Amino acid sequence: MLKKIGIMFGVILLGYFVLMVSASYNKKMVAPVSDQQVELAISQSDDFVEYRAIFISSSQTLLQEGRCSWVELEESGGWYKSTNYKSKPIYFMHCGGLRATKIYLNTLTGEIY
Repeated sequence: MLKKIGIMFGVILLGYFVLMVSASYNKKMVAPVSDQQVELAISQSDDFVEYRAIFISSSQTLLQEGRCSWVELEESGGWYKSTNYKSKPIYFMHCGGLRATKIYLNTLTGEIY
């Protein structure tokens, strides 16, 4: 009986540990990130030279608001031209972890949606 209780307790502790590690990995970045770090992370953006400043500032906004984590920003590689808005300068990136959604940016207005 005590052996079963010990095993159950071990499984519970292991599960708790896995949840804590997972939560800390997926936690949104709140520490400030330099523009140079952001620039390097999103340097693969479409039309990067043309929209460099708005891409960097919008990415900083996403990090500060917790809509994107640093890991997601790095993994995305940057902003990509949306084919849904061919006639407008609308770009997107994926953020949101397992429920990743597209976050759009209008480079003319700076609107993020």
